[in-house]
Amino acid sequence: MKVKLWAVPAIAALSVCGAIAAETWTTGAFEDFRKGSFGNGGQNIYVSANGTLQRIHHSDINLDGEVDLLFCNSQAHEEYVHPVAYGDVLKDSTRTTELRLGGVSSAIAVGDLNGDGFDEVVFACGWNGSSWIPNNMIFYGSEAGISNRYHHYLVVTGGRPVIGDFNGDKLPDLVFVYGNADKGKLTFLANTPQGMPSEGKDIEFADPAMKMEANYIAAVAAVPDIGGDAVVYRMNNGGLNIFRNFNGSLARKAEVLLPPDPDYKEVKNRLANNQFVPDPKPLLRTIKLNGKLYIFGARTKSSALYPYSNGQLDKDNAITFKINNALSVTAGDVRQNGRMDLLFAAKDSFNGKECSWYYPAAADGSYPAKERVAIFTYRANDIALANLGGKALSLIVMQSNVITNYNGSTLLYKEFTGIGSLAQTPEKLPCGDARMILLPRIAGRQQLVLPHTRSGQATSILPVAIYTGKNGSFDPARKIELMANGAMDGVFADLDNNGYPDVVLANEVEMAPQLDDGSYIYFNGKAGFEKTPLKLPTKFATGIVVADFDGNGHLDIVFTALADELTMYYNDGNRKFRRCDIKLGKNCKTLWMATADLNKDGFLDLVVPVLDAGKSCILWGSKAGFDYSRRQDFNIPRSQNAKVADLNGDGYLDLLFCGMYPDVAKPHDCFVTIFHGSKDGYKDHRRSQLPANDANCLAVEDFNNDGLLDIFIGAYDSKRSRELDSHIYWQHPVDGFTKDNRSYLRTEAACGVIAADFNRDGWQDMAIVNHKVNTKHVSYSQVWYNNKGNFSSANTIKLPTSGPHGMINTPLTNIMNRSSVEEYISETYQRKNPAETLCARVAADIPQGTKVKLALRSADTIEALQKAPFMDVELNKTVPAEKWSGKYLQYSLQLIAPDGINTPRVRQVDIVFN
Repeated sequence: MKVKLWAVPAIAALSVCGAIAAETWTTGAFEDFRKGSFGNGGQNIYVSANGTLQRIHHSDINLDGEVDLLFCNSQAHEEYVHPVAYGDVLKDSTRTTELRLGGVSSAIAVGDLNGDGFDEVVFACGWNGSSWIPNNMIFYGSEAGISNRYHHYLVVTGGRPVIGDFNGDKLPDLVFVYGNADKGKLTFLANTPQGMPSEGKDIEFADPAMKMEANYIAAVAAVPDIGGDAVVYRMNNGGLNIFRNFNGSLARKAEVLLPPDPDYKEVKNRLANNQFVPDPKPLLRTIKLNGKLYIFGARTKSSALYPYSNGQLDKDNAITFKINNALSVTAGDVRQNGRMDLLFAAKDSFNGKECSWYYPAAADGSYPAKERVAIFTYRANDIALANLGGKALSLIVMQSNVITNYNGSTLLYKEFTGIGSLAQTPEKLPCGDARMILLPRIAGRQQLVLPHTRSGQATSILPVAIYTGKNGSFDPARKIELMANGAMDGVFADLDNNGYPDVVLANEVEMAPQLDDGSYIYFNGKAGFEKTPLKLPTKFATGIVVADFDGNGHLDIVFTALADELTMYYNDGNRKFRRCDIKLGKNCKTLWMATADLNKDGFLDLVVPVLDAGKSCILWGSKAGFDYSRRQDFNIPRSQNAKVADLNGDGYLDLLFCGMYPDVAKPHDCFVTIFHGSKDGYKDHRRSQLPANDANCLAVEDFNNDGLLDIFIGAYDSKRSRELDSHIYWQHPVDGFTKDNRSYLRTEAACGVIAADFNRDGWQDMAIVNHKVNTKHVSYSQVWYNNKGNFSSANTIKLPTSGPHGMINTPLTNIMNRSSVEEYISETYQRKNPAETLCARVAADIPQGTKVKLALRSADTIEALQKAPFMDVELNKTVPAEKWSGKYLQYSLQLIAPDGINTPRVRQVDIVFN
């Protein structure tokens, strides 16, 4: 399907100036125009290979004279889904209660903390869509079960909870186990007769296994030991370790119970900013068979139940099962014959289908492999037999997700009495990527609780949305969609020089990096966008700059990457692109960047903000391109975006680096840092800073029409919330920018902005990305209309978006002063003879709303010419030449396009002398 564009006539400007010319100065070919200079080093103006002088950046994708808005939709999942407690799932599976946690949880403990016979559920809470440090919570049990009525916020966050008597006082305590770095810790909450305290005591420990790449503590369990309960923990690599309890306290040094799985392989799909969610790991389960306690030891190619006693595993008498990828086990007398049958949740296969397994116990207590029966499941990650109040035990099989979607299902066999029950059709309960089945005891039975974590699409394969403007407004009904893969940035530019702006998209593939298929170019034409994009290999691309860097008349592309390099594609014409990576230093991952001629040498430079330990820098451009050895470093930590503008009008570009989220344990450390340009370049002490909250988007414009550029700084994340005030910092003619001279706009994880006068009332409006609203990605972004320098949420339009991470990061207008003018200055021309009159004419296509202006200057020496002012010349009109009587001449040609709507296309300039 192709998107049809509306045709807009262009005005061809070419006329004859008076009589036969005595002398004509003509610029009319690629080589002619290349002899001149391009404003700001050609950041937004160039001459194409066919000899057409034109602007680069566009805002009007369908050529109707209105600004269009690109939203780079990136995420369609919900990352904060509440656990669900079923009242009586056997009678009515629709009667549920959402447990209002402070954050998602896949690390949970169940046990009776207060001795009333009803189990509590302890949730270790993580990401809640806004913060990584929510409170862990206890939901207290009762006769009616777990509900929101009784709960306890702990001054603890994260970790993996385990319940047991760890200090020998006969009361069940609570320990949170942490381990994903060189050092781990136990946070110990000692129970009292008055109840559980809100805070605990930290006990540090070290485990060499945690130093292994991507390895950390995956699960924990309490087991009896000599002096009380001990803590067993499972590493990602399958190894089991134990903190012994010899005398009423936990040892700080762990002992090895079971070495790592020799067949374990870590899936390395997570890079700096990726939100790839790994598959569930095997759970750590303990079961009793014939009065003996066994610990489940899951391996990739087999699993075993190991007899356990007083801190030791009896490996010689382990019961081994030839099961691939087992994740959990449960036991129960399902046939009511006194034998404990076993069921395993697994990602094994039988007859070409994925399956879990049911092992009926033989009369001698063994589990013959020949008697096992496949349970056909898909991506099962937990299994449980439960007394839910029926006539027999119920079987529950949790299936976490379906790879591309977090919405899995939990199978409920209401009465499971053996092999025959598998012929029943189980009821399917919703499962939002839950990682374990919870079965707290209530009056006379167990209650089913499913701890959902997230829902929705698990990949970032989503269409970007382009809302087309009409009469200064936008409507969801006027939308063009182009498929992308976690797009972070876009550019509208005519890469094939056919007169129609194409769309370049940087794809980060944040949700599923294993599906990275590069970044996209959607070519545009008279019939609309081509259905299939051109794909350019990139490595988690996040930002884009476009310009003719090598001066061959074709627009090149530089992509940033979550790697220590930039990916550059030189455009050789005919849609052929040649890759040339720009290597950066160590720890120099980047999100967005900017380009401009910062040192006025005629070559575009790259401003590269760095996310982590490396230094943000300028890569100085040259005829040879870019090299990391030719750079200037800046002493600023953790920067994610950069903008360029001449804020104070002194003729030198200033640099604005956007800081990442603040560290809540320190004084405020997130700023937009401005390095002010001067004839001496950029110095560390010529800086100013504006407080921000994870400023990944920024717009520089004169929002109050006082002739001074102002700065909008978007607020994405404070580490505690995403519902934040973004700010407009108003420039003062004397003080510049200060924290006290700013206005507030309540945004929702602002993550992209385009400033333009959408409704043509003379005031700069803004479209601002809301990455998520109330923690939900599938929501809306907003167009904010400027009412004489004032912005109000009451004067906005809401446009549906899906977790966008950006818009068009490059400004639509002049990067120096944000005007609508882009300038070309010709080479110097030496007149052959004096003239009485002259006439300037331009052969150009000038779309509606755009303009071309020409100005001349002259002098008798080259040196004087460079200091002479340009004076406007009315096109296609013969005028006296006395103002320009000097021997040497030069013209300035202005291509004017408000807000980057389309561009004049100049093919030839003639200065006719008579």
